[in-house]
Amino acid sequence: MEDQTSSMPLEANDPTVQSRLNRMLTSEPWNAYSNILIMGQANFRDIVTEHITSIYDRRTPKEKIKKRPDGLDYIESTWMDKTFKEFSPLYEYKLVSHLESEGWIDIIITLKDRVTGNIELGAGSGKIQRRKSDGEILDKGNNLKSALTNAIKNAQSRFGTGADVYGKREETRSDEEVSRFKQMSIDIKRINPSRAQMFETQWNELGVDFTEFLDRWQVYIDHHTSAEKTSSHSINGDAKVTGESPSNQNVSGLENVARKKII
Repeated sequence: MEDQTSSMPLEANDPTVQSRLNRMLTSEPWNAYSNILIMGQANFRDIVTEHITSIYDRRTPKEKIKKRPDGLDYIESTWMDKTFKEFSPLYEYKLVSHLESEGWIDIIITLKDRVTGNIELGAGSGKIQRRKSDGEILDKGNNLKSALTNAIKNAQSRFGTGADVYGKREETRSDEEVSRFKQMSIDIKRINPSRAQMFETQWNELGVDFTEFLDRWQVYIDHHTSAEKTSSHSINGDAKVTGESPSNQNVSGLENVARKKII
């Protein structure tokens, strides 16, 4: 059989395999990478470069672009998947890291284009949703899928998928995010100055997804604020039992309790 795209003879001894090969060669995804298989061509590097950069020119249909609560645009995951698979039909991803901390699930994956060998990292997070009444986890599996989807989308965007949308979000902090960052910086500094310095450093180095970053640190603030309130209520209760005013109690003891919980 003669490959109409690259003029390379591609044949299989098994008729079933040959039939599948025929269908693949006439399918649309094949056009995205078939010429890259011509390893012996003198301009092979140019062909690869053209292939890698071609995805940046694809425009996302307006109906596939949605708006987040913070006002930033995002692309539906199904469209991101479709676009990336057209660009790289032969791909694989591997789980690198799965962590759960401060009420969040963090996923890191690698996504590989098996045609060019290019590999990109993807990171995503999903908040563990709990019932307000008793704090029970509602659907951890769904939260895990959300984190994995975010990680895959992040890796796909690093290949250039959705560059017309996600490229605009880089280095773009909304006024609301900046205002929230300033207040949170004050709150974290009150809890732990060294953590505040870490928070500010990470913020300055961040290039995208500012609201998600702030949401994660808000969990840290809420956790320690709740711990301080619990300690305060406990000491006030002791004061009532002894008939003394809280101001007459050992104030340094309260500070030590709070400090232990913060550290």
